[in-house]
Amino acid sequence: MNHFVLEEELFLRFGYEENAAHKAEHDGFTAKVMQLLLQYEKGENVGMDTMELLKSWLQHHILKVDRAYVPFLKAHGVA
Repeated sequence: MNHFVLEEELFLRFGYEENAAHKAEHDGFTAKVMQLLLQYEKGENVGMDTMELLKSWLQHHILKVDRAYVPFLKAHGVA
C-alpha cells in the first residue's frame, strides 16, 4: 500500500484535524515529482531540482509535519 494512502486513511479513520493540510502537502509533492519525471523524460537535467525537492521534503514534511501526528496516532493505538 502507498505510504500517503495509508497515512490519509488513518487520518480519516481517527479524525485527525490536520488531515486536509497534510493531504494537500502529499498532493503537492506528488505533482512536483510528476513534473520532474516529465521533464526527465523529455531529456532535461533535473538532478539538482530533484535533490532540492527531496531535501526540502525531508526537512519540512518528514521531520516536522509527519512527526506532529505521531502522538495522535499513538493515542489511537497505532504505533
